[in-house]
Amino acid sequence: MNKLVGLFLKSRGARHVTRFCNSPRIKENNIAEHQYYVALYTKLLCDYLQINDEDTVDAIGYALIHDLHEGISIDIPQNVKRRTPSHSDGIESCAVHELGLNRAIPEVGMDIVKIADLLDALIYSIEEVRMGNGFFYAPIAEIKGVLNDKVSEVDEKLFEAEIFCKRGALIEFYHALLAHMDADKILTLPPDTKSMTHIHKGFRDGKPY
Repeated sequence: MNKLVGLFLKSRGARHVTRFCNSPRIKENNIAEHQYYVALYTKLLCDYLQINDEDTVDAIGYALIHDLHEGISIDIPQNVKRRTPSHSDGIESCAVHELGLNRAIPEVGMDIVKIADLLDALIYSIEEVRMGNGFFYAPIAEIKGVLNDKVSEVDEKLFEAEIFCKRGALIEFYHALLAHMDADKILTLPPDTKSMTHIHKGFRDGKPY
């Protein structure tokens, strides 16, 4: 009982932790908000791909808590994770243990949740640029590059495993989403934002301006 009460209360930390914490932001984006959208996008993708009900429920359940530990560990920036993978993994493991969280990773849904996770980051970044934040051109290019590979990989993997019957269904949706958001057009940098993008990329990579 005490463990459950503790999880209820400690989970509230997710609403106080800001994502993209090493990037200048116009609109804040916290972990709780992110997890909501990842769960929603997971549900929508599973329905679109006609994933069976059991795997869909497992995927949504995982999406709802996949970053809950960051309410304790904070959101470790991706450039830091890449440079210190063992330290970052250790910090996250400690936070998961502190929460007493049982994160059963779904066999099928894990791939869908990862794509939903990246899509939320991409959509948020595009919204920042549309509001005038030139610092987010670099994250958009980075996230889109990862998504391009991940979407193709998962589409083929789930088709070969006969999880869904139409090869290319996930790729088709992804390109439709990019087209609707004018993602490729946004990545054509106007002259007055190039300097900000250079500064931002250097800041994220830990390099001097």
